[in-house]
Amino acid sequence: MLDYQHKLTTWLVKEYDAVFVEDLDVAGMLQGEGNARNKQDAAWRQFITLLEYKSDLYGTHVVQVEARGTTKECASCGVETEKPLWVREHSCPSCGFETDRDVNAAMNVLQRGFPN
Repeated sequence: MLDYQHKLTTWLVKEYDAVFVEDLDVAGMLQGEGNARNKQDAAWRQFITLLEYKSDLYGTHVVQVEARGTTKECASCGVETEKPLWVREHSCPSCGFETDRDVNAAMNVLQRGFPN
């Protein structure tokens, strides 16, 4: 896992001038009991730490943005639409914008990463 994280973070900071990631509460997202929650949270924190360290070396900007609502908020008009996790498409009832749920979230992360 660590080797993969090193390779991925190095690629990201060499390839892009800015990298935007959600400031996730991984421990809160994971369900169930036991040790897996701590391991998942540690892996995400390790990834962010590596990304930030390498961004300083390569002059890349890393910005953690508010994660709340990125999949529910329309990237086109900003209207929030409730949808269960199993719904994989974003379809805005307000402006009609349609895309994959993850693409919509990525667009919101990008928009939140750039200052107004």
